[in-house]
Amino acid sequence: MNMETEALRQRYPGWQVWQSDRGFWWATRRHTRNLPSSVSLTVGDVSSTDELASLIEADEAELANHHSGLYGWIASGQLAESC
Repeated sequence: MNMETEALRQRYPGWQVWQSDRGFWWATRRHTRNLPSSVSLTVGDVSSTDELASLIEADEAELANHHSGLYGWIASGQLAESC
């Protein structure tokens, strides 16, 4: 494993990171249970680690936005009212 791969794996422990034989970078989520459809299971097909990091961070932000919206919805009592 090269140093770039190891650095990305340490930076994003929730993702399995690898570089293909053709030199493209990819990452797949380690935990995929109960994910909203708005987030990706796998990101990549990019030529640099910076591009891969940007894709991972954008997807993590989408997941955080989903969770914050969901928790706000539950906290406001709308879930109980809709059941």
